[in-house]
Amino acid sequence: MRQHCKTRSLSVDTSKITVDIKNQKSKEGNLFYNTTLHIFGVFADGAPVTLNMEIKVMNDKTASKVYLVFIASPLDKSNKIWTELHSIQNSFTMP
Repeated sequence: MRQHCKTRSLSVDTSKITVDIKNQKSKEGNLFYNTTLHIFGVFADGAPVTLNMEIKVMNDKTASKVYLVFIASPLDKSNKIWTELHSIQNSFTMP
């Protein structure tokens, strides 16, 4: 199915959008989801984009809340940017 942007001549085939999700437990007991999104750069030229993402699920049982901490980059997980992203993710503490 093609979606057309009304303000630009951008046409995106939404049937080609896919998400691959894998989960694994961390040592701290938090659940992690490793995901790969195959999407389109709708804010630019509409070209296909692969976005690597991790979602950390943190349960605050005292407050009965769940926090999701997302980190993402189009760069491969072997890139040094992931060291910085993991540092940001690990520095998040529940309020």
